[in-house]
Amino acid sequence: MIPLCRSHNAVLVVDDAHGTGVMGASGRGTAEHFGLDGQVDVTMGTFSKSFAVTGGFVAASKPIVDYLRYFAHSYMFSASLPPSIIATVLAGLDVMEREPDLLLNLRKNVEYATRGLQCMGFDVHPQAAIIPLRIPVNMNIRRAAYRFHELGIFVNSVEYPAVPLPQQRFRISLMASHTKQDIDRLLSAVKTVWAEFEDGQLNRTEGIHARVA
Repeated sequence: MIPLCRSHNAVLVVDDAHGTGVMGASGRGTAEHFGLDGQVDVTMGTFSKSFAVTGGFVAASKPIVDYLRYFAHSYMFSASLPPSIIATVLAGLDVMEREPDLLLNLRKNVEYATRGLQCMGFDVHPQAAIIPLRIPVNMNIRRAAYRFHELGIFVNSVEYPAVPLPQQRFRISLMASHTKQDIDRLLSAVKTVWAEFEDGQLNRTEGIHARVA
């Protein structure tokens, strides 16, 4: 993509929300992962994943940043991030630099969870720390999500209309601090939920809203 952009005088923008702090030898992101650190024109990402706070960032050359400051409505009409958020992000960067073992632990956890899910028949090949699980068309994602809740497991559900019905999914977010026992519990919960909801026998929607409430 970079040579193509260069040949057409185009600007390459990378949304590195899942890569920041995870991808690359030192966690610098997707560009580092592909050996192209410093060659992406605009890198943007979020503070809500690796840094566990709100807000986000855009990293680019000074002319591009100056342009965004004057012309991006989302920037002009937004309040500044609180100092506590900035301090948290800076401290997070310090932790990433000083404790590289955290990144190694995270990757081991991703590998362990991936192997477990693949053994259960899931076609998953994550490169970051978020593993998507596509659900069968007949599965009631809200009932299944509540079942995860009952089992003490938090997973994000991505449902229609945010995505088309055939693309509904759960997203598993792994952390460096998870243990193998934690991941085994997750795998057990996934097995239980799929066994109960995969073929749609519990796919009825009546009463679900009252139950969740």
